Amino acid sequence: MIIHAVDGVPPIRHTLVLWKNGSDGLQGISLGGFESRHESVLALMDQADQEHNGPVFGPLLVHTGDRPISTIGESWRSYAFSTAPGYRDVP
Repeated sequence: MIIHAVDGVPPIRHTLVLWKNGSDGLQGISLGGFESRHESVLALMDQADQEHNGPVFGPLLVHTGDRPISTIGESWRSYAFSTAPGYRDVP
């Protein structure tokens, strides 16, 4: 697994961007998060991918904060730790 890190980007903190291509495998960009939440999510994704050899995918956005972020009016959606009425996040 390759992990890219970007620090100091406040508007999109608590976000992971994940993708898997055929040649380099699972990759992720951590845009900052709570304590060890990103490292834990990346470790679980890597373990699942190694055990089940998942398909090529992405990029996908994973919001790791405690509130949803993608409202109904947005043209994008994220995978998230939560959702609520009026939001498009996929829990």
